[in-house]
Amino acid sequence: MKMRNLFLLSTIFLFFQNLYAFDHYKIKFVRYKLENGLTVILHKDTSKPIVSIGVIYHVGSKNEDPNRTGFAHFFEHLMFDGSKNIKRGEFDSLILNAGGEANAYTTFDYTYYEMSLPSNQLPLALWMESERLLNLKITREGLETQRKVVKEERRERLDNQPYGNLSEILFSTSFQKHPYRWLPIGSNQYIDSATLEEFQDFYKKFYTPENTVLVIAGDFKIRSVKNLINTYFGRIPKSQIKITKEKTIEPPLQKDRVKTVYYNVEFPVFSYSFFAPAFGTNDYYAFLFLNSILSTGESSRFNQKLKIKENLVLDVETSFQAMEDYGLYFITCYAKNEDSYKKIETHLKEEIIKLQTTFVTDRELEKVKNRIQRMILDSNSNLSGIAENLALSEMFYGNAGYINSEFDKISSVTKEDLQRVAKTYLTLDKKIILNYLTPQKK
Repeated sequence: MKMRNLFLLSTIFLFFQNLYAFDHYKIKFVRYKLENGLTVILHKDTSKPIVSIGVIYHVGSKNEDPNRTGFAHFFEHLMFDGSKNIKRGEFDSLILNAGGEANAYTTFDYTYYEMSLPSNQLPLALWMESERLLNLKITREGLETQRKVVKEERRERLDNQPYGNLSEILFSTSFQKHPYRWLPIGSNQYIDSATLEEFQDFYKKFYTPENTVLVIAGDFKIRSVKNLINTYFGRIPKSQIKITKEKTIEPPLQKDRVKTVYYNVEFPVFSYSFFAPAFGTNDYYAFLFLNSILSTGESSRFNQKLKIKENLVLDVETSFQAMEDYGLYFITCYAKNEDSYKKIETHLKEEIIKLQTTFVTDRELEKVKNRIQRMILDSNSNLSGIAENLALSEMFYGNAGYINSEFDKISSVTKEDLQRVAKTYLTLDKKIILNYLTPQKK
């Protein structure tokens, strides 16, 4: 038998082995709440002497005042700055000395903190996390230090990068009313002008037990870890401040919205943006399929048409930003030159119309289905991934068990779903167009 056929059979065997493993291995967990409102999820796995702790706070940039953007991201840094019982700069060293690691990230909708370390250090980790929730120390000295750090991060990621402000322009152009119109990293002028009292008020409002999910995955005894959680987190009082969860309604597009900007870049960029399914909605998974078919890998439709066949672009990128209230889908084309720039839109429209009028092939459907199913399997292949997915399932669906239903939802996506979703969301008469041009075209 040829090696190629052997490889193919091995791949098929591994895939069905993964299907069998997923079908028979559901993520088991214990879920309960403390009296102060903190949601706790425990996933026991004694295969290795390690634990992963995830703490998700239901606060992101959409919860900010439009004149004080960047607060949620700023707290991602402040939460490592120290507490009443942890000195400034000591948080990271305590974790490192315990043989662990910690990280965090901020989104439009939530902020996530993660920690992994040997299981015998779990009491230390829980004490430290409870200190951040109960006794975070927000001082003028720490504030000024983090102002510099956050502003430098923005300069490195956005301001000093070619095309670094693309996402910022796309979101601000797409959303006119909803707080998704600014990025989580925020704006320097608001971070500079914010007072100590404003940061303290933000902390008191959003960093509360009722607004938090704590997940522990790994090697522990359920009864023992419950006692530890009660010892450290049970002491935290319930908040007296009620958080309103009203959704800001973004007015629907009535026609194309066009924006043209000029920057000192080498190649012009042409971009389409469409409103897309929100995270966890019925059309979310079908849209994942569409995105993959259009842009994932060299065999994807956009790459084949715009890059290989027509030779118009250096690169074509897509980004499906599925958030809690809305989704946004970007198609960004980096043109080779001014002449090719003018031809891109015609071919983009052709590919989108093709999706709306013709079913994808069986091969495309199965290929992308296998890819996304494998992504789900991979994301639950380690303790930190399981902890994060349990936290997200609980926060967005109110049900951590949703983690066990994703595979089936992906399996049920059909060609008819893809065509319907393409017609529903890729609205060629109601889209956002961005012309990101080089100076000589001005």
